[in-house]
Amino acid sequence: MYVYDIIGREWFSQRTYSANPNDIPPNTRGACTVVNYAPDNTSINVYMYGGKNWNGDINNFVPSNNMYDLTIPQFTWISLPLNGAVGNPGKRQDHECHLVGSNMIVIGGRDKSPSCDNNTSMCHL
Repeated sequence: MYVYDIIGREWFSQRTYSANPNDIPPNTRGACTVVNYAPDNTSINVYMYGGKNWNGDINNFVPSNNMYDLTIPQFTWISLPLNGAVGNPGKRQDHECHLVGSNMIVIGGRDKSPSCDNNTSMCHL
């Protein structure tokens, strides 16, 4: 991943890690992210949700409802299972996520169709 040092005004490449290779997000586009401190303030969590993941078997991107957590300063990925989660918005792409308190709000976007989600007032095409 790339990190921009605001004070030093320079970019650098940062390697990320995981104990399980399945915890590292695949090639993804159209996902959203929010950032929040851990409850004990010892780390920062970057949550990434949805988007479209590259599927080499069909040589195309497919919608996803995967969620990942990148813990900083360790730069370690963890896959967060959402299957069966109550109210799961399902597979989303081109949506927005916002942090409100300790909640991640998902707005707009699309499912696997080319049209906007009818349940929201926002859509990014």
